[in-house]
Formats: sequence, structure tokens, C-alpha cells
Amino acid sequence: MRIVKFFLPGRFEDAYVYMERLIVLTEDRTLRVYNLDQIVDSIETRFPGSLPIPTLLFLRNDWPETSQFKSLMRNKEVARSLLSAFERLPHPYVKLDEDRFHPEELELDISARVLL
Repeated sequence: MRIVKFFLPGRFEDAYVYMERLIVLTEDRTLRVYNLDQIVDSIETRFPGSLPIPTLLFLRNDWPETSQFKSLMRNKEVARSLLSAFERLPHPYVKLDEDRFHPEELELDISARVLL
């Protein structure tokens, strides 16, 4: 099994993916909302040989469970091609340039010391 990760520099407490958005809780008690489509487009532009892996992993992570995917993977050429695209992504992660994505930042007016 291969795992593909991206790294977004910053000082964050936690992160969530919801409806094609990356929602990040910062140390300053704000939420940053990134457009996951923009992140995936950036990865695919930087590593065009990895297509369609970034989209499949970060926007359509339901695809490995579909009967269509299982059928495609029975074709050895298709399977080799997809595995080759995986290999074209850097290890252990793809480093992203935070300044490029212009997230929406929302202030949280919560006095709790620990946010969940």
C-alpha cells in the first residue's frame, strides 16, 4: 500500500476535510478554509506525470471501493500505469506553498483552552 500526503507549512492544531474544503484550526484560534480543488490542481501542475492520482486521492477517495475501479485494476496495463503515476509523486510528502492558496480565515470567539 502506498500513502500520498501533502504538507502545508504552518502552526496548526488540527485539520479536517469536508466537502472539497480543507479546514484547518490554527494555534491562534482561527479557522482557515482552503479550497481542496486548488490544492489538487497545484499538485497536478507541479507533477503532471502523477495524473490522475492527486484527484483520485484527495477529491475522490471513494474510488478504490467501486466496482469500476476493481474492474479497471484487473487490466495489468491500467494497474501498472496507475502505480507508475503514484511513483511520480515525491516521498514522504508533497510540500505546498501556503501563500499560493489564499485561504479564508475565520475568527473563533471561544475561550476554551482546548478546541475539538
